[in-house]
Amino acid sequence: AKSAAHTLFTAHLSGGIGRFVYGFQHRFRTAGIEIAVSQALQRIRPQGVMVYTIDRPTPFPTLTKVLPETLDAIAARVSALGIPYSVSY
Repeated sequence: AKSAAHTLFTAHLSGGIGRFVYGFQHRFRTAGIEIAVSQALQRIRPQGVMVYTIDRPTPFPTLTKVLPETLDAIAARVSALGIPYSVSY
């Protein structure tokens, strides 16, 4: 498939707000989500993917930065699809 002329920005957080849990540290790694993200990236075929976490405190102290190791693991999955990426810690 031909690459689209855009970069996909992906912000990753850990923690949650009330009943909404974003726990990428734990939940993002489930096989179902990994497969869905991989399939979406294969369909979209962006020119690149920017993988990053939050840079400043949020209004919710329960939302926190994702660890660098987690961002690197996400980037490795993007790289395995042959899509260029950049990671910002």
